Amino acid sequence: MISSRDVFDYSQTSIREYEFSGKTPLDKYQNQLAKELAHIIISSSNSSAGGASNLYQVNSATSKSSNDVNESEVQAEKCSEYLVRLVQSDEYVEGEVGKTETYLENLYSENVTRFRKAYKKTWLKLFGTNIESFKTFVNISSAINYEWLSDEADALIIAACSHKDPFVNEAAIRAMEAWEQKKHIDYFGNIRKFEIEWLTEYRESVLEYLRSLK
Repeated sequence: MISSRDVFDYSQTSIREYEFSGKTPLDKYQNQLAKELAHIIISSSNSSAGGASNLYQVNSATSKSSNDVNESEVQAEKCSEYLVRLVQSDEYVEGEVGKTETYLENLYSENVTRFRKAYKKTWLKLFGTNIESFKTFVNISSAINYEWLSDEADALIIAACSHKDPFVNEAAIRAMEAWEQKKHIDYFGNIRKFEIEWLTEYRESVLEYLRSLK
């Protein structure tokens, strides 16, 4: 295959031959055409190289972004595993700050995104494996600033209200009472009725409290 370099060298040689050998105007035209063709091919080659370079840069950036996401998930998973162990050995006492709450506060200060991912991973694990620890986690969550949790808090209380254990239900209602969010009134309206009298009374009292908020 003839390369762009070969064409260019050929055109340069032809031009020199014309200058020193007295060739015809037709030869001059052919040499000029060869020179222009070489220029087009070289320009096209450079353009292709530039395009390949840009594509490499895009692929590199995409790969780096993907690696960053994977690393974020790994770190959140590690934090979640540690949180699960903390909760299982912790005890919720209203008004007191335990080790789980302290760890969550520190995690939030370090990295908000990791905090929320780890928080979600933790309650999902506990929901399906350990009722007592899940109840403890919901109670502890009621002491966490709602703005820190946002949608993660809403997902937690909806799940906790649907749980089969009445004491988990109670913890969810306590969290809604503590967070004082009027939008939770609508959640109450779409959550199943509780069959236990004291739980129903607690729910209604908190609902009335939220309605009274300005």
